[in-house]
Amino acid sequence: SGTSSRGSSFSSLSSVVGMSLGKISTEGGRTETALVSLRSRDFFLTLYQNDQFLGDFYAHKGFSAESGYDASIYNLKEQVWLDVSKPLFSDAHKEFNVNILSLSRDETNGFITLSVKHQSPELAQKWTSKIISNINLYIKNLEVSEAEKRLEFLVDRLKGTSTNVLIAALSKLIEGEIKTLMLGESSNQFVFKVIDSPYISDIKVEPNRTLICFIGLFLGIFFAISVVLVLHYLGKTLTFSLKPLKIFTKEI
Repeated sequence: SGTSSRGSSFSSLSSVVGMSLGKISTEGGRTETALVSLRSRDFFLTLYQNDQFLGDFYAHKGFSAESGYDASIYNLKEQVWLDVSKPLFSDAHKEFNVNILSLSRDETNGFITLSVKHQSPELAQKWTSKIISNINLYIKNLEVSEAEKRLEFLVDRLKGTSTNVLIAALSKLIEGEIKTLMLGESSNQFVFKVIDSPYISDIKVEPNRTLICFIGLFLGIFFAISVVLVLHYLGKTLTFSLKPLKIFTKEI
């Protein structure tokens, strides 16, 4: 592919032009960078600065997307936090990675599944779409910025060389950077191309009521058996301790 050939060109010229290729410039490296960035503090900061995101996830506890906000800590109309109720960045970031965002990869075909957990299926669907859009934009801005810097460097090197081999190699590298810039300008799905669009689920993920019932039934049976055994043991103890006493009397 174009990215693979560009990577080979960069590696072979690293000692000549004084630069090396980072993994982000390859297709596989771009995907890995995006996956790591999804859980990074830098990317989460772009969400944390959005009060609507914080309100939807940290002040909303209801099923309906229109209700369920805690009015004592969050003003829905103005989308602002009241007093000092806004969650700390570190706490919000931990909560996001542990309880909100879920990532998985199918090792057989490489497809990635991204899901967002929320009590409201509408908000879960909305923010799944937004997070995919945001990470594509985040990586695009990062890579386009690096491509512009590399392109400027390569053009300067090209002006200062007269060797045909280096001219051909540098021209190939410049072509690759221009392709990156073109991709950034022409596509919103810079890293992740959506195959199955986020949808409003009609299946509850949790709590698992069936599992809860089974666990409750098991604990109930265990408790009942334990009580019966304890009472049976105590009953035997009382039987032994309360044996009738023989009283001998002497007639006078």
